[in-house]
Amino acid sequence: MGWSYYRPQGRIDRLTECRNVFGREPSWATIVKDALVDDVYYAAMRSTKTNKVWALIVMTDVADGEFGYKDMDETMGPFYYDCPNTILKLLSPTDNEYAKTWREKCYANTNKRKPTKPKKDPLDELRKYLNYEFSSGPDTGKDYKTFQNKYINYLRRLCHENGWELANVGRNHYCFSCFIKSADEKYIYLSIDDVRGFRPEWYERVLIRIADHEKDYRGRGNNYTSLEDLQDNVTRLLRCA
Repeated sequence: MGWSYYRPQGRIDRLTECRNVFGREPSWATIVKDALVDDVYYAAMRSTKTNKVWALIVMTDVADGEFGYKDMDETMGPFYYDCPNTILKLLSPTDNEYAKTWREKCYANTNKRKPTKPKKDPLDELRKYLNYEFSSGPDTGKDYKTFQNKYINYLRRLCHENGWELANVGRNHYCFSCFIKSADEKYIYLSIDDVRGFRPEWYERVLIRIADHEKDYRGRGNNYTSLEDLQDNVTRLLRCA
């Protein structure tokens, strides 16, 4: 089976999308236990007809605001062997040689692999500044410059994950602005006010608006979003641009 793509509403979470796709037909099979390892989805699936549990392996992709997946089962000899032991132990016995080989390689791989630390939320570094009192003065403080770099790096990462581009970044005195450019050359202007206020508006109330190009500082109507909801709201505005 080849790749399938569709455009979900809101922020794309690979694990959630896989559960939506492969858990929506209980008349065929139900998800017993699942996990996302890197970009590959693994699930123990219970067949509705036979009650046997078999392994589902799904490659995933996110590109240009779309979620893509390519699914296969363990009898197809997939070349992905990071299925967790907690899923492997739930699988029913099988006589299929491809499935047996796949399970053996998964056990061998997971047993030799060192435990990995859970991935950090990329917003954690910025949340540390929620109650921080920035320096002040005629020259921009080093603390703000560090914060600004982390903020911009977060935006670059967000853009990369969604197939966007961060353009025309303006590093100002305790504030900054930039433009988010989509693959089809639509623009969103983004700006945060002076971070030395009493409330962390750089986190709670980020200004975004549709722009005609990457030097259009006037743009159209103002919209405000929290940093947590930024991706969803930028996606919404790009659809209207």
